[in-house]
Formats: sequence, structure tokens, C-alpha cells
Amino acid sequence: MQKYDYFLAPEQLTSDTDVTIRNVGFSQCPPNYTYGWDTRDYYLIHYCLSGRGTYYASGREYQIGPREGFLITPESTIKHLSDSRDPWNLCWVGFEGEHMADYLKQAGLDREHLIFRYTKDNLIESCIENIYDRVRHSETSGLILTGYLYVLLGALADQTKNEDDTLITLNHFEKAVRYIHHHIRSPITVELLADQHNVAPSQLYRSFMKHAGMSPKKYLDQEKMAKACELIQKTDLSMHEIANYLGYEYDTHFYKTFHRVMGMKPSEYAEKEGRRNL
Repeated sequence: MQKYDYFLAPEQLTSDTDVTIRNVGFSQCPPNYTYGWDTRDYYLIHYCLSGRGTYYASGREYQIGPREGFLITPESTIKHLSDSRDPWNLCWVGFEGEHMADYLKQAGLDREHLIFRYTKDNLIESCIENIYDRVRHSETSGLILTGYLYVLLGALADQTKNEDDTLITLNHFEKAVRYIHHHIRSPITVELLADQHNVAPSQLYRSFMKHAGMSPKKYLDQEKMAKACELIQKTDLSMHEIANYLGYEYDTHFYKTFHRVMGMKPSEYAEKEGRRNL
């Protein structure tokens, strides 16, 4: 078994910053290797480089795989176990500090959120490796060590913010789509959609481009024309009645939109579907 870690002696503990690095290491665990049940008085972040394992904390069980990690919080009794067939390869860093709970919270981690996933690049592993390389030299400034830790937490914080932004834009998109479907018969504009959901038109545009690959106007036109096609197929409504049904004040606006979206005139589509009585 390849296993190496580094624990700092008391005189080596960083004291020139508000964060103390307690230990750091890498471990290629054998199958079924178990650590715990144990309690620490400082934080630990573990990051899985390969393989799989299980983390037990606060009465919960977490399956951890490559590019995933877990937080151990102070005074928590925990256990972790490497997989019997595909044991994990871990790296970790232990630390403490007066403001660490706040920093971890920004990174999306606390006692209720102990798991993270980071696949963007190798930054997490690189930061821990840099701490490992530097920490064994007594002349290394604590500012350098904690700098790498801050970069690690900053990467997780940026990821958390991006995930939150994605959820926000998805929420705007889903609400707008639901509104369109429920009000397909009403005159709808992008400005109305934005006002209904208390969001700027530019933000609504970005949300639709991100989640639908098209502008809200194009999405709205496609949905209305899909409904128009359904009405042509399944009812005896005239084109004027269909245009009115879908909230168009002028028939010409309906005809132009239909031709732009469907690539043919409404009458041509109706004839194609076997409708003659328009």
C-alpha cells in the first residue's frame, strides 16, 4: 500500500495568518480500508482522485467517487471506507481558523452539506499537492500555505455561485415557459413575461438562450404556431378564428408568424393536412 501523509509538529503550525494548516497528505487505500470511528478538533477536506469509497457522518452515508470530496467538521464522529473492488485514492488537507466556518459556507460546505463535486480542472489536487510540498520546509511562510487553501476554497465558492446562478436562470425559464403554456391564447410579449416574473428582459433572454437555445420571442412564436397547427388539424375553425383564438389582433400578423416558423402559409399547411373548408 502506498500511503503518505504529513502532520505538522506544534512548532511548525502556521501562526502568521488566521488559518492553521494541521496536516496534509495523499493515500492509495487498499480494498476495504477503514478509518474511524474518529473525531477531530479541526476541519478536513478529502478529495477523491480515483476509485470509490463511503463516508459516514451525522447518521448519513455518502458514496464518493472520482472528482468528489467530503468535509469532516470539528467534533463530528465519522468513518470512511474504501471500496472492496475499486478502492479510492485520496488527498486531503486539515485546517482550523476563527473564520473557517464562514469561508466553507461560501464554498457550499457546512454540517448539513458535507459533499462536493469538482470536475472543472485539477485545481483541488494541485492546491493540496502544493501545500504538501511546501509544508515540509520550516522556512515556508504560512501565508503561502494558507494562500493555496484559500485558492482551493475559492474554486469551490465560484462553482457554488455558478450553480446558484444556473438554478436562478432555470427557475426564470421554467416559470416563463409555464406562463406561456397557460396563457397561449393571450397576447404575450417578452416585456410582459419579464414583468410577470420580476426579471429584466435581458436576463430572461439569457435564460432562454441557456436552457432552450433560442430567444423567448422565438420560443413563444413556436409554441403559438404549434397550437395553431393542432387547431388546423383537429378543428373546423377558420384562419381568422385561429388567429383570434391565439391572441393575434391582426390576421396578417398571424399569417406572417406562421410562415416564418413553419416555412409555409397557413392555407398551404391546411391543404397538406387535408383541410379545405377555411
